[in-house]
Amino acid sequence: MQNYCDIPLYQDDLNSLIKLRKDYVTYKHKKFLITGASGLVGSALVDYLLYLNKKFNSGIDIFGVFSSETSFNSRFSCYKNN
Repeated sequence: MQNYCDIPLYQDDLNSLIKLRKDYVTYKHKKFLITGASGLVGSALVDYLLYLNKKFNSGIDIFGVFSSETSFNSRFSCYKNN
């Protein structure tokens, strides 16, 4: 899998989601458990929540369930320290 952290087009998509959904403030300081976090929907959700943390300092705690450490590293190595 590819890291999407630095791809401008993907970042634009995340920004578009923020503009579309103005209620992201309700996620502030919440905790999320995402099963299947390395899948298509799960990884997009993790990206969105991490992006909210980065852009708005939302303090969202994200707990992802992965099938292996390899699946985590192949998709989310850019977030490893988060």
